[in-house]
Amino acid sequence: MQITPLDPADEHALLALHELDSAAYPVDRPHVPPPTLAETTIEWTRAHPGSVLLSLLARLDGRLAGYAWLNLPVADNTANALVDIVTHPDLRRRGVGRALTAATMQTLRAHGRTVAIGSVRSDGPGVPFAAAVGAREQLSRLRNVLYLDTLDTGALDGLLAEATTRAAGYELVRITGPVPADHLDAVAAMYEVMNDAPLESAALEDEKWTPDRVAGLDDWLAARGDQVYTVLATCGDTGQPAGMTRIAVRATGDLAVQLDTAVAAAHRGHRVGILMKASMLRWLMAAEPQVRRITTFNAVSNAHMIAVNDALGFVPVERWTSVELAV
Repeated sequence: MQITPLDPADEHALLALHELDSAAYPVDRPHVPPPTLAETTIEWTRAHPGSVLLSLLARLDGRLAGYAWLNLPVADNTANALVDIVTHPDLRRRGVGRALTAATMQTLRAHGRTVAIGSVRSDGPGVPFAAAVGAREQLSRLRNVLYLDTLDTGALDGLLAEATTRAAGYELVRITGPVPADHLDAVAAMYEVMNDAPLESAALEDEKWTPDRVAGLDDWLAARGDQVYTVLATCGDTGQPAGMTRIAVRATGDLAVQLDTAVAAAHRGHRVGILMKASMLRWLMAAEPQVRRITTFNAVSNAHMIAVNDALGFVPVERWTSVELAV
């Protein structure tokens, strides 16, 4: 077995990564379509804003057998690394995952990281594998999906009408694509509010968001081909940001992905979350009629947001568990 870093200029390696994910996604992530080649290229050659991207490729007899994708935050959480290790379904139980884990630990130690954080589907092979390498289970999350073909639009409109009444005094701003300069401060403030959400791992620290980081995230999403829709709620009296929800529509297929939803503590209890999310759904259905599914993750412990999504018609389809491994 050979384990080497990815050469970002190696088009053959990127194609092999795309082919591996195309085989692994139906097994490991059956509710999400595999990435396109364009998405694979961006995800493996361009780091998320505020982080450094490293990667390891494992080959058996010249064939790509697995990979480790390593995201090292540099704006915050500088002792941590976010890790995704995948082995081709045809080549599992041959030591590929263990070899990649050992190489990952060596790489992270060389970069001064002390904790590796990953995620496994709770009924999948990643659970016993994580336990076997000594990883500890952390937060559990539900993947919820809204199927627009069976959406009760009457109920949705009823929720929107009620929220509009309850949230009188709040105004909604719709943003298509990258956030313009005059709203970057507000969106960055809402990303900071996300620090109130349950953390995937006990090792994680609050994230630091700046306007530049928001702009960098939007550039990264645009490079993948995603069309992003943002609804920003502001307090009518002060104009201060009160909440935000964002959805990314993939360039191909029928899937949209809920990115983030946040309501500032001072504005909770006024149906601002329902107002934003119901308004977003009506907007998205008109703007992107090809979208038939929206997927989102919620911490199992986040009863309020789960209740919001239940009311909108989301249904749970699978559970994932975050795992943490000392480097």
